[in-house]
Amino acid sequence: MNSIDRPLRCVVIEDEEPIRHWLCERLKEIEEVELLGQEGSVSAAYRLIVKTRPNALFLDIKLIGGDAFQLLQQLKDNQVPIPPIIMTTAFDEYAPETINHWGAYVKRYLQKPFVENWETKLRDALNALLAANEPISPPASPVGKNGFFFVKEGASLHRINFEDLLWIEVAGGGAVYLITDRIQVKWDITLLKILEQLPSSFSQISRDLAVNRDKIIRVDKDDRGAILPWQGKEKFLGIGDSFYRDLLQALNVGK
Repeated sequence: MNSIDRPLRCVVIEDEEPIRHWLCERLKEIEEVELLGQEGSVSAAYRLIVKTRPNALFLDIKLIGGDAFQLLQQLKDNQVPIPPIIMTTAFDEYAPETINHWGAYVKRYLQKPFVENWETKLRDALNALLAANEPISPPASPVGKNGFFFVKEGASLHRINFEDLLWIEVAGGGAVYLITDRIQVKWDITLLKILEQLPSSFSQISRDLAVNRDKIIRVDKDDRGAILPWQGKEKFLGIGDSFYRDLLQALNVGK
């Protein structure tokens, strides 16, 4: 295993005591690891992380008093550094939530129960944590690193690549439509929130619209609209007055 100047200062958050005990015992056997503590509830886990400031976290999704996402949001809201994470879970329905909102922090998954090839899987997880700690730097964007979203709509799970997105349109009720040339998917996220997680090539052009500038064919300066290709035709999207100059500057186009 690779080595670093300082050990992996780990915290284990797991609500099932036998699993938590087993994982902690395995970690204690590893030279590069310093086990700082273990907890099973959201509230106790938050206090432990604030107190110890670990640089590695083994985190179960279902916890006493809530789940991993509530814990991570609490840390983020209170500006507590979130360390690189190994997510331990027996459930895969949470994958979209993890990828979309916390993907920059999660370095590996350890599927429970830890039975088959557990030694190899744990070693791979620790290697990923070691690599993430050389050095630790706060992620710039929780999603942008991946280049895609997973969006659940009904019984379907859609992968939306950033490069395929044409525009994003407010759907009301705190949701947006993601529009590609192929599909339109509704997602419960605000326009401002999704723009925080997209590359800089996306610009808001009105209160209710944002576009992928790489997809703009031309700007209609007379009617103040962005023209995009869509399903073999041209789509006109109106540009709000307060957004017009910024869009032209981003496109390096004169007035």
